[in-house]
Amino acid sequence: AGVGCRSVGRAAAMDGEERAPFPSVRWVAQSFVMRAKTAMACVGSVLLVIGVLVMALDLMAQTPQNNGDFFIRDARTVQEWDAVDLARDHILEHGLGTDDSEKANQPQTIDNREFTIFLLYKARDGGSVARPELLAEIQTLEARLLNDPEYDNLCLKASNPALKTPAELAARRCLPPYMFVEAPADAAQGTQDVPYPRLAPDDSAAQLDAKMSMYAELASLASLRDIFWDADFGDEGALASTYARSMFPMGLPLADDGSGSPFRGEDDRIEEQRRAFDDRIAAFRDYVAFEYDPDEEKPLQVIISGFRPLQYFFNTAANGDLVWATGSVMIVWIYVSFHMQSIFVGSMVMGIVLFTIPSALFVYKIVLGISFYQALTQLSIYIILALGADSAFVYVDAWNQAPDRAGFTLIDRVEYTLRRASKAILVPSLTTCVAFLATAVSDIMPIATFGIFSACLVVTNYVLDMTLLPAVVVVWERSVRAKERRCLRLSEQSERHDLIHYRKSMRKLALGKGGEAADGDAEQAAATKADPEAAATASPTAEASSSSKQRTPKLGEIRAAAASFRGEGDMPHPRLLERFFRDHWIQNISGLTPITVAAFLALFLGMVYSASTLKPLSQTEQWFPDAHPVRLAQTWPQDHFSRTDRDKTVEVDVVWGVLGVDREGADKYDTSQRGVPIWDAAFDVSSPAAQQYILDTCNDPAAPGALDKCFMAAFKEHVEAEGGAFPVVAPAGEDQRQGFESQLRAGAQDTSVGRDFATGGAVGFNADGSLAMCEIGFVTDL
Repeated sequence: AGVGCRSVGRAAAMDGEERAPFPSVRWVAQSFVMRAKTAMACVGSVLLVIGVLVMALDLMAQTPQNNGDFFIRDARTVQEWDAVDLARDHILEHGLGTDDSEKANQPQTIDNREFTIFLLYKARDGGSVARPELLAEIQTLEARLLNDPEYDNLCLKASNPALKTPAELAARRCLPPYMFVEAPADAAQGTQDVPYPRLAPDDSAAQLDAKMSMYAELASLASLRDIFWDADFGDEGALASTYARSMFPMGLPLADDGSGSPFRGEDDRIEEQRRAFDDRIAAFRDYVAFEYDPDEEKPLQVIISGFRPLQYFFNTAANGDLVWATGSVMIVWIYVSFHMQSIFVGSMVMGIVLFTIPSALFVYKIVLGISFYQALTQLSIYIILALGADSAFVYVDAWNQAPDRAGFTLIDRVEYTLRRASKAILVPSLTTCVAFLATAVSDIMPIATFGIFSACLVVTNYVLDMTLLPAVVVVWERSVRAKERRCLRLSEQSERHDLIHYRKSMRKLALGKGGEAADGDAEQAAATKADPEAAATASPTAEASSSSKQRTPKLGEIRAAAASFRGEGDMPHPRLLERFFRDHWIQNISGLTPITVAAFLALFLGMVYSASTLKPLSQTEQWFPDAHPVRLAQTWPQDHFSRTDRDKTVEVDVVWGVLGVDREGADKYDTSQRGVPIWDAAFDVSSPAAQQYILDTCNDPAAPGALDKCFMAAFKEHVEAEGGAFPVVAPAGEDQRQGFESQLRAGAQDTSVGRDFATGGAVGFNADGSLAMCEIGFVTDL
């Protein structure tokens, strides 16, 4: 009786509901109801403006990938690396005696690995590649590259100090490619005489054997043998090689950017040159990838390799994977529309999710000022798809579960939904946002930016859910829902049966778990079958009182049943899943609490143990299937070729004059902003002991090849050629440092070798002529 006398007004309907996390919910609800279409138009206009700005400012453009993206900027090794690079750049830009033409005309070497192109070959039958039919196919393929109109622009050029203008630099002769097959006579490139034998398709078997024997026996061809043939070649007299490769040295500077604007050197607009290189090698790269697909059973398998082609294939695969995001959007849209029984709401929810991305990108790049945006960051779309759909489910379910009775207005329903759904959406959004923000402290910049962008997505999606979604649902309820139901022919009879089942469940709760109905219940069941609609409106309280097995319900059960009789709390028409949890799951799981806790505790302990056994990677992660061209380009050189002077080597630089790098004011999210070098004020190599020490370092066996790149050795030759003695000692009464540096500066400016060292960064002078830094370099293997 007490339950039946309670007020059913708006205040009673809201009694016990969670308060929204923002004030004036009633006023907000009135605004959405009175101006629903206006709210949709306003929010939509803001999103449209943001979308236009994102497109106009090209904010969705990816940051060019850089090897230093994943470096830890505060690590000592990275700081030393950046300090030396920045010092070199500073000297080349502001130092003494290097004009633009000299900078542009620096000698390029075969170590320019980023642009070098490899063609890898395999005889699919396991025999030798050096067979006439396969050699003919290799010759045809390589001639296609050599005759490409862009080859002369892309190939690595020989240095010529006499050439200074961009046109003269572009006219330099290409370095010869490393080919084991003769180029055809009509080839535009590759026909230069070379000091090693090349095979020809029309060679006889004896001629082929003789040439292959030269590679196997002559020590002078040992380095080329390691480049051309596989690791088993020459073992026990074997002259067959199942694998082979050719190398085509390519590099910068290119002649122009394609629009007639010349590049002044390899450091001029480097990213534009990289893009131009990729565009100009694309025709040959794509031809090889298509014509020699690894899945096709051709006698000759060909893989194009090199940093630039492999980077392209990797980006293509990553962007192709992002296409699956479109399929994910479609699947989520279909399920949301099905779950909500509304194509209109499902489409608007997907619109909110998709517009979340440019909106978050605007906040990420414009408001927060973070410029770094790469493929890893784009993976956040899968996160926002799940979170956006979940938020929409919560809101629309709260809307459907709102009381349905006389006097409960549309404003009441919006207020009820906001109070119930806003906090339910806020809690997972907040925890997800904080979890992603936790990655912002990572020293690895791409991981930190991924977390920050994902957090921006979560916050933006919550704002849109609380501003646009209520207006969408009001418009749907007023203008669209009835039309959709007529179009979809949804039957009201199913709703009546759901209501009957709901009332019976509440009566069953009052009688006890699993109790059988008394005679009165049997009569009621018969009446229900005869007139379902009348039974649906019958008083469940009267039904419960007529039962002979009635028990005294618990207080919580009375409150739940009373709330359901008034139309409060749960929806009056529960769906199958909701009935399962209400009628079966809760009733059964409540008696298994100890078992449930024990099961999850055991699961937690198992996960802790598994986490304790984690170890660092023992080998490089495999990103591609075994038969993928990128995977083959990585594994073939490792597994089937000998180590060459290009494989598994480390470039070592020993630098004096630079202490470190100052990153104050540098944007840590912009890899191009690395700071400024910190110079060593005490740097001085003018003493005879210091001069001799650097020369001895160049001669040290632990630094193989350092003497060939040693500025002090070149300076010694210059001094002795001028009739002087090394180490340089200033005459009595003269400053030792000024005397040494004046002679070093003269050698760097007056001799071709000295200019190469000066413009290459081996010695660097300040604008006032003083020595700022010096270095020696060598390459050692692992």
